[in-house]
Amino acid sequence: MTLMYLFLVGAVLLFLAMIMFHAVANSLNHGPVLLGPRDTLDKPDTVLAGRAKRAAANMMENMVMFAPLVIVAVEASRATPIAEFGAGLFLAARIVYAPAYWFAIPLVRPAAWFTGVVGLLMIASQLLVFARGA
Repeated sequence: MTLMYLFLVGAVLLFLAMIMFHAVANSLNHGPVLLGPRDTLDKPDTVLAGRAKRAAANMMENMVMFAPLVIVAVEASRATPIAEFGAGLFLAARIVYAPAYWFAIPLVRPAAWFTGVVGLLMIASQLLVFARGA
């Protein structure tokens, strides 16, 4: 397995952990009603459950960009050291992003988000550089 694919697997596992964190935070708030169809949620989400839900939704948005970039880079033999660094940077930034969002750590969440975008752009840049020469 390539390093790029390892970063992709790591991002998927992080996404799963974020979904699970939201599920636990939501369960603590709503209790056994979550075992059913959730038609009668008796109270709104807590602040933490709401943040966890939004963080997971943001991760989904980012995975939609990250996964195809990684797959194309690997399959097109464009997994350069810059692309690999970008993938690692993306994953590291997302690892920081989740708890920064959950616990409202000032300035860290937007900095982590921006760092993740830089990682995406690093991967994309390698695909575009090679595409011009082809």
